[in-house]
Amino acid sequence: MNDTQVQKARERLASIVAGARADWAALDEGQTPSILLGAATCGRSAGSDPVLEAFKTTAADAGIDVAIHEVGCLGHCYA
Repeated sequence: MNDTQVQKARERLASIVAGARADWAALDEGQTPSILLGAATCGRSAGSDPVLEAFKTTAADAGIDVAIHEVGCLGHCYA
C-alpha cells in the first residue's frame, strides 16, 4: 500500500469507529427501550422466531416505540 491508500484506509476506519460510537451512545443513552432477543442457533431452536414476531406485532399494534434487536448466543446453553 502507498501512503495515499494508507491514509484513505485510516480515514475510513475513523469514520466506521465514529459511526459505531454514535450508534452505541444512542443505544446506551437513548430514551427508546431496547429488547435483546437471543437469535443464535440455540435461541432459534428454543423458539425465538415466534417470540420475535410476537414482540414486533405487539409493539406495532400498541404503538409502542421500542427497539428490538436480534443478538447472538446469550450463553445459557451450558445450563
